Amino acid sequence: MNKLILIGLLVFNIASCQNKENTNTIIKKSNIMNDQPIYTLKISVANPYETYVNDMPVEKDYEKGSTNTEIPVNDFILKSGVQFVKIVLLPEKGKSEVDKSGIDYVNVKIYQYPHGLSNMSSEDKVLIKEFNLSEFRESPVISKEIQFEARVHYEVKGWSESADLSKENLNVLKDEVLDKYSEIKQTLNEGDTLGLSKKYQKRNEEIYTSLYNDITSITEDKKWMHERILKSKGKMIPFENLKVVFYAKGKIVSLENLNHESPLIANIDDKEEVYNILLHRPKSGSPLEVIR
Repeated sequence: MNKLILIGLLVFNIASCQNKENTNTIIKKSNIMNDQPIYTLKISVANPYETYVNDMPVEKDYEKGSTNTEIPVNDFILKSGVQFVKIVLLPEKGKSEVDKSGIDYVNVKIYQYPHGLSNMSSEDKVLIKEFNLSEFRESPVISKEIQFEARVHYEVKGWSESADLSKENLNVLKDEVLDKYSEIKQTLNEGDTLGLSKKYQKRNEEIYTSLYNDITSITEDKKWMHERILKSKGKMIPFENLKVVFYAKGKIVSLENLNHESPLIANIDDKEEVYNILLHRPKSGSPLEVIR
């Protein structure tokens, strides 16, 4: 299961994030201490599936068995307005179609929590939208997209003005993406926490903004990320069987292995620690950068 990688990573070592007047990040000064809308995607599903917000990957789970999870998605909401949610249902391993019982089980809800990530309460949450896949029949792949209106007190640039990478030469692009992943892998393998925070600076600034993080959550996350990197030192595994995957209508690119995961994996006490990153090119001709 993989939110790239769930919300514990969303506040991911926010070094250099206190420059609140960054030209790419506009925080609306409208009583946000009391009004900090957080949107979540709550999914109940019994089949392998993928979920997306604005064509960005929220979670992918290809394992057999039922799942009931709720994930904050503000990091994929760049500004107020219409947002797009998509779920893709896949057949279980060894089967050619999604069976009807699996289709009928699916339920997706979009909630709003009004008072920020640290004050998420079931008493305050508002159901924004709910949908299922009951209208579909058995099929090799089932996909459904819906819209919802989000109201947030920030605007981040993200990938809104980024170059369309899907129009570039794929072989040349793959080499560049691999170089970027290899660079980050080396940084992790060296346990270089400062080096990694510099590479993640823009990502961290925008996630910090989208989750309305305060100094306490930033401090806790910096400590968590520091410890995570130190545990990964010298334990990054080799890359193999990689493919380029595009998101956000071609503006975002990643490398994924045969398990549909990031290849940035540390083997820590026989457990895998996966570092998920998504890259973009801020403008045509500029180098790739980490954006999520």
